Amino acid sequence: MPEKDYTSVGGEVRQLWEKGYECLEKKNYDYAMELLSMALEKEPAFFDCRMALRAAQVKKHENAGRLAKMAAGATTAHNYAAAKLALGKKNFFSAMASAEKMLCSNPENASGHRVIVTAAQALDLPQTMISSLQMIKKANPKDNEVTKELAKALELLGDWDQAEKVMKNLADINPEDQHLQQAYRDTAAKATIYRGEYQKIVSGEEQLGYAEESEVDPQRLAEDALDEKLFDMEERLQDEPDNYKLAVAEAFDAKAELLKRLTDANEWTPAAAGGAGAHPPP
Repeated sequence: MPEKDYTSVGGEVRQLWEKGYECLEKKNYDYAMELLSMALEKEPAFFDCRMALRAAQVKKHENAGRLAKMAAGATTAHNYAAAKLALGKKNFFSAMASAEKMLCSNPENASGHRVIVTAAQALDLPQTMISSLQMIKKANPKDNEVTKELAKALELLGDWDQAEKVMKNLADINPEDQHLQQAYRDTAAKATIYRGEYQKIVSGEEQLGYAEESEVDPQRLAEDALDEKLFDMEERLQDEPDNYKLAVAEAFDAKAELLKRLTDANEWTPAAAGGAGAHPPP
């Protein structure tokens, strides 16, 4: 399900969004949340509306007093139970609606955002998923797993620059974590491939002056990138067998899976690709 902006929704939904946004600008946050929630129930993929609702929730929470926050939080357990029940039944639209009710009480509620992440992933709504992951990360900046999850979501969205930046920051603050260092290198390598820069590096076409005219098969480039990664990891395996043996095996599996996908999609056969069925050294 593709996410939608205000130009892609029906007239009734757009009218609710416009009225809700007008209330948001007038600082009538309660009515804004009501109207925007109604619009989202009719069109859950309306991303602009969800972001307007989130803004109303945040502003309402910022201006609420302590007693008001406590009273609003009393309904959270009921809405969370409803959201979990809906997830269990794979009723993802209903789950997101219940989660938004939780966030109307507290826009930083990690459980509510986690429900939205799960439902958005199932519905293929990457921007919605990323927005809630960013809220979870804001509340738990030291949670490395959330950071990696955010980077993966950015990859799905095709935002390779941001995905690489997120993983680099994580790797920089955890220099001793070899798993994170490798995860960052993997993300950086994939970002390079998809930006097309890897073609220039491996072929030297930038120096030869015909990079723009070349017709290099992107499938082969992806395979070459994996081959280079395998070579590098096999080199390191000689000195660090305990740390890299599993990683080498996983890389071989990744190569085999990549070639399978390419073959299925385009009937491309790796005749001279270095052996798609190769296995890691024993």
